[in-house]
Amino acid sequence: MIPPTAISHFVWAGLIFLSFYAVYRKYQKNHNEMLKNFYMFFLVWSIPFFGLMASMFATGAYLGNSLILSLGYVIPHIFAFISVGYLWKVQSSINFPKYQKLFWAFVGYGILLGAYGLFNMPEVAVTDGGIDYGESLFNALIPLGMTVSAVMISGSSFYSAYVTKGDTRKKLVLIGIGTMLSLVFASIFHNLGYTLLGEATNLVWISIFLAVTHWQKLQEKLSDLRGE
Repeated sequence: MIPPTAISHFVWAGLIFLSFYAVYRKYQKNHNEMLKNFYMFFLVWSIPFFGLMASMFATGAYLGNSLILSLGYVIPHIFAFISVGYLWKVQSSINFPKYQKLFWAFVGYGILLGAYGLFNMPEVAVTDGGIDYGESLFNALIPLGMTVSAVMISGSSFYSAYVTKGDTRKKLVLIGIGTMLSLVFASIFHNLGYTLLGEATNLVWISIFLAVTHWQKLQEKLSDLRGE
């Protein structure tokens, strides 16, 4: 039996991949650095993170293989932090382009986290049809890294919004809010087992980021609704 967590992760992999494609198409029409980093964020978050995790969880559960389940928990989180690195580049490309190289700090954390997980493999099991992650330092390092990442990205987004005006300010505020939702709340809810809250949070942050990338079209539709 495939655990519900694996099924939901397959669904999110598909939805986020569609988000990647939507942003990528916009990038094809309007080449700029922010859109490029946004579509890379969605791409890495969808396939190497959600897609790979779902596939390994489903395979491990079907075969009753705890090693595959553990690897399915460890390896995708390397890509999670690479994806977060692209989210940093989205924000920094607007007002702090010289700090985009901090992208490699996120990549480095993901690699170190993965190496730690491979040498100190967390015990992952299927319990009553659900995924039980057990207790380990690896589990704690994930929300810690996500929280620090969220503080960096959302904090700099809100600061950039403070010193900016117009639509750019609004976009930066949305990026800050979406970052907190995606990296802190969704991560914490899922790790604590609050699946429905985690899924709802995923839907909200994806919608926020798509609103940022399709800002002009969204503004036009809102104007039409108001009859302007």
